[in-house]
Amino acid sequence: MTAQNPTIAFLLSMSLDPIAGGVQRTTWQLGHYFAQQGWEVLFISLALDGHKTPLAGSLHFPSEDINGDSRLLKRFLASTFQNQPPDVVINHTELLSVSDKVLFELRQTEFSYRIVSCFRNNPSMFKDNHRSLVRHLLRNKRWFLFLIDHPLGWRIVLLWHRLKNRHVFYQVLSRCDRYMLLSPTFISELRWYVPGLDQSKIVIIPNAFQMPDISVLPTKRKHLLFVGRLEQAQKNILMLPNIWQKVQHRLPEWELHIVGDGPDRAELESKIEKVSLERIYLHGKMDPTDHYRAAKVFLMVSFFEGFGNTLIEAQMHGVVPVAFRSYSAVEWMLNDGVDAVLVPPFDVDRYANALVQLATDEDRWTCMSAAAVSNAQRFSEKVVGDIWFKVLSDVMNEPLVSS
Repeated sequence: MTAQNPTIAFLLSMSLDPIAGGVQRTTWQLGHYFAQQGWEVLFISLALDGHKTPLAGSLHFPSEDINGDSRLLKRFLASTFQNQPPDVVINHTELLSVSDKVLFELRQTEFSYRIVSCFRNNPSMFKDNHRSLVRHLLRNKRWFLFLIDHPLGWRIVLLWHRLKNRHVFYQVLSRCDRYMLLSPTFISELRWYVPGLDQSKIVIIPNAFQMPDISVLPTKRKHLLFVGRLEQAQKNILMLPNIWQKVQHRLPEWELHIVGDGPDRAELESKIEKVSLERIYLHGKMDPTDHYRAAKVFLMVSFFEGFGNTLIEAQMHGVVPVAFRSYSAVEWMLNDGVDAVLVPPFDVDRYANALVQLATDEDRWTCMSAAAVSNAQRFSEKVVGDIWFKVLSDVMNEPLVSS
């Protein structure tokens, strides 16, 4: 590493706001952790507004809309880096975005930082969830849906998707010093796109969490909890009313609390009203900590996730998750029957029964709650921070990638 106070820059496309989403929260926490360890930290956002001022380090964002303009982005990043040249840039922007190319060009011509590119989703997202994704995106163009229902049509769509993204992955891998995946289960998924994948650049680093002091668990209430963006295409939020409709009379003393906001909130509210659900509360976008402290069971119904931060956030407060096995990492993160309950996707009846069985068996819930807190420790800032320091130490002692 550099002799004194190495500098790390976190680049993200969205606003720096730790309660706005998983990437933002992870960036915020990891940046502050590095600052506590003596690193100089730059938070660099490509968004114009909506930021929270970090507690340590410095925040930089453009004064004009860059909107994918490589010339404007290069000028903004060069100006930022001139004032404080980073030793490492952690790239949290989208796969093969303009920023990926600009970071590499600047490194070739003006700067000498290392690049760690982060893929914050599961590579098999589209391959495994095409029907739910395409049906939602094309719900107003039903004449086109025959492509995903027809075997030949689907094979053509899948082949096109695979070839297109093979090029994308090859490009990104060639431009970075390390390529970060969130779960070891994602390596085989990435290899589907990139046959003969060279794993020498691949590192597995899960998201890190600041563990609360819960030597004594707070008093729990009979609350089921969902925390997340209110968006159907990924989060599958319109299944929540279906599940609650099946369990509300079987759990007469329980409540369902939904924390979050998003583009499909109105549709969710409409569905709740249409089926006359009771004891279901929407709280909007807010810090979910108090809800984690109060809840006993956490609901995840997503079609897919990159990591699923809320699962670990729930566990570290003693909340037991019930989740669909809808992406491979969930079975690496959680232990079915020990600290969580995993249900085949997307069986609403089995999910509802799992909820009722867990909620009505206090002894079982108590054991699983304690196990959940223990499992969450695998993802503490200290554990994950040590992984990051080892990766960065290795990469900063290697030659720069030049082509």
